[in-house]
Amino acid sequence: MSVYATRTHGAWVQTKGSSMVFNYSSADPEFGAMQGKELQTTLQHMFADFPVTVRTGKGYVEACHQDVNKGAMAVRMVELLEADGQAVDFVLCAGDDSTDELMFSSLNEKLGKNSSKLFTVTIGRKPSEATRYLDDYQETVSLIELLSSIGFRAPGMALGGGSLGGMSSMTRKTKPGLGGMSSSCTDLTSLG
Repeated sequence: MSVYATRTHGAWVQTKGSSMVFNYSSADPEFGAMQGKELQTTLQHMFADFPVTVRTGKGYVEACHQDVNKGAMAVRMVELLEADGQAVDFVLCAGDDSTDELMFSSLNEKLGKNSSKLFTVTIGRKPSEATRYLDDYQETVSLIELLSSIGFRAPGMALGGGSLGGMSSMTRKTKPGLGGMSSSCTDLTSLG
């Protein structure tokens, strides 16, 4: 990775607790992507006989142990929360990267894809294991604001009543090829 970072202006290697990352997000887009693809192929051949997974995402190539991923960690978090014998009330899982698909599929398997406790969202229109999508980060912020405002509503006020913090325009129709995702974020009953 260091060799690739040296010859790719704007790229660097980041050592994390459980992985190493070649980050080329600040490099020339075409050259960085070319270097990333070449590095990915090289690492996959080098680690073919080892329990190492090489993943790519937006502007990076990551090498880590095959059992260390966002999906395994998401399931572990649910298990830790449920360790005292009480079920988790609600899980919001959102992401915009290909590596986030591991979270969506693992949580779908753990809690059930159609569970009212699980709300998975991919950011951007694309096929996904997530059950819903939002167009961009601004809609994601609006969703989080809507969900956080529910806990602060006045006693006796109905859910979904009043202002939705810009969410009223977020009605979605199912599109072919989007994994059957559809949602309308105009009230909480449609979120489930």
